[in-house]
Amino acid sequence: MFINLLNREFLRALGLAIIIIGAPLGMYMNYFISNSSWSNILMLMGVLLIVSYRNLFEFKFPSYSKAFLGVIVFHLICFLSMQFTENFRYIHFHFFALALMIALMSTRINKLLNIDLIVRTVWILSLICSFLFITHLLFIQIYSHFLL
Repeated sequence: MFINLLNREFLRALGLAIIIIGAPLGMYMNYFISNSSWSNILMLMGVLLIVSYRNLFEFKFPSYSKAFLGVIVFHLICFLSMQFTENFRYIHFHFFALALMIALMSTRINKLLNIDLIVRTVWILSLICSFLFITHLLFIQIYSHFLL
């Protein structure tokens, strides 16, 4: 075992936290680092942290349910219906939803959902986003003061 249980639990909580707060964090990264699609990168990273690779490669899905299958079928139908139109605007969302459902099915949901750890991780990532926003506002205020 390369990653022990505690680290795997933390990485999965981090993956869920990144998925939960990925859109605003990606927006800040677009503004501060570069204007690329950071939200898509963060969402993909969150899915990659959640998935159980051993179960995925062995085609074992311990959290399989009809609800997951329904969501997968819905997004496959949406994806296939987009093939006949010129509207590819939401194709990333459908790929993300499909990947997230497969990643969640590959893990044991009862082991994945350590709510305390997920809440703490989301709180820390939210704190980072808020800190970046506040420092950005202060920088704008200071910079505009020197320009006048």
